[in-house]
Amino acid sequence: MSKVKKYLIMLVIVTITLCSCSMKDENHVLNENKIAVSNEKKEIITALNNMHNQYNAYRICEEDGYVVQQLTLKGKIKKTYRLMSKDKKITMLGVAYVTNKEIFYILDKNCKCELWVIPLEHNKKESVLTTKKRLLFRTSNVIKVLYADDDYIGYKEGWRYKEYNRNLQKKISINDERKKESYSQPDSFIIHSTELGDKNVNGMIVLSKNTGVNNYPKNIYLHKIGSGKVKKIADTATSIKWSIVLFCSDNRIYYTGIKKERINTQSWDIWCYDFETNSNYCLLEEKQLKDAASFSEITGIFLNKNELWIETDNEKCKFMYFPIELNEKQLEASIRKSIELNKHVYSLYNQNKDLIIVRIGEDQCLIEQLCENFVRIRCFDINEEKEIW
Repeated sequence: MSKVKKYLIMLVIVTITLCSCSMKDENHVLNENKIAVSNEKKEIITALNNMHNQYNAYRICEEDGYVVQQLTLKGKIKKTYRLMSKDKKITMLGVAYVTNKEIFYILDKNCKCELWVIPLEHNKKESVLTTKKRLLFRTSNVIKVLYADDDYIGYKEGWRYKEYNRNLQKKISINDERKKESYSQPDSFIIHSTELGDKNVNGMIVLSKNTGVNNYPKNIYLHKIGSGKVKKIADTATSIKWSIVLFCSDNRIYYTGIKKERINTQSWDIWCYDFETNSNYCLLEEKQLKDAASFSEITGIFLNKNELWIETDNEKCKFMYFPIELNEKQLEASIRKSIELNKHVYSLYNQNKDLIIVRIGEDQCLIEQLCENFVRIRCFDINEEKEIW
């Protein structure tokens, strides 16, 4: 029996045994009055709710849709900037993207979508230079900016992925070596990035190829912004029923949920594509995972340092833990960590099943819980093996 298989089986058997036990004596609900709200919590919640750079966060003011608010990363409003006077024919759709140099925002004007940019100035503080705002381009449909830098902007218009060359001030085509193609970033891709929010790592965009009207995109491609080309890393079919789960790290993509054409099944083998070595390989086979714990689908992949955390639809064993670098000395501690996280999430499911695992990283698991009138963000510390806020 391989070390990987032995590791997974040992981990999950212990986890299921403990999670099946009675948990009535455990209380995982925080007493908010006794625990001070940490600055880290404020920064995380601000980042989740707003577009941000490393200095500040930005959002449209709820009371006045033509004003942008600048917030600290702890959520405190620093300053407000009026972008334009009120106009019934123009609607501010929101802040689209933020870099350390610029803010991008979208207007709905005369049934057209306009992307505007405002430069940021860094002296003793970050200032928004509203007098230097300018229009970049117009589109027929609402867009979503996926990436922006000094030279290029990558964005979604409907399902289609498009790119804008800022130096040439024109849209450019993305193609493979054979012929020009149309690509998209379908909603069936559940992409977890290393940063909070919709930021793509190092300008690398994950795409699929459009196959025509009424047909879902197929295959997984990797595209470097500005290169004009794509590289296919996996053959797969996509549809409204099939969710392809990806995690983008600084130098790798981990993915699963591949479906072969004409075969009405989905594979939960976990694959890894390495940017640096240009290699694509199967990291964990579905059989190895299912020998350890039963599940119907994998709902998330997360990377915590050199540990891969695999989220499944098994409520009693929500997470399986896989160390990318095997270390026998850490085996016992690693199993205990995953057991405690599984127990904690299972107890929350018993209270309220409206949970979303936002992120696992930096030895913390962020959990979004939908309550009656608000959304609560919880944080479980993997090392301390308890909820810290």
